[in-house]
This record gives sequence, C-alpha cells and structure tokens, in this order.
Amino acid sequence: MSKPYPALCADCKHSEPEEGSAWALRCQHPKVNGNDPWALASARKARGTDCRGERERRSFLAVCGIKGKAWEPKPLAAMTEADFDKAHGA
Repeated sequence: MSKPYPALCADCKHSEPEEGSAWALRCQHPKVNGNDPWALASARKARGTDCRGERERRSFLAVCGIKGKAWEPKPLAAMTEADFDKAHGA
C-alpha cells in the first residue's frame, strides 16, 4: 500500500490515543520518541510524542514531520469496524 495523501496520524500504526483524551494522539515510533525529551523522561513507558507537535515540524531533518515520513499503515486485521468508523469520522 502506498502512503495516502494526506497521511493521517490516526491511520498510522505508530499512533495511539492519549489517555483521557478523545482527540489527541501520541506517536510511539522509536525514532520520533528518541528526539523528544518529554517522551524520554516520562515515568510512563508508553507516553510517546505528541503527534501534532511532530507533524508541525517542517525541517527536512524531522523524523516524521509535516510530510509523515515515518507513517506506516495500521494492520487491517487489528482494526475493528468501530475503530475504522472512529478514525474516519463515521
């Protein structure tokens, strides 16, 4: 599968919903987290990096950045119909 345009974080296998939030996503990609001091210093192992903050980066040095360079599709087997509807606003 080729990367869609736009490549949404909600459809990326590295994103997870932030605990207690209906809309914020956290990136769990190891290279993205390796550049985030908040993710590295978190007491919770799976805190991750704020997806919006990472996608805000426009530098060609960004691991993912606005272009979604680290984006990978979620495995279809793991996505339930409810997950698909939630991800696509249905």
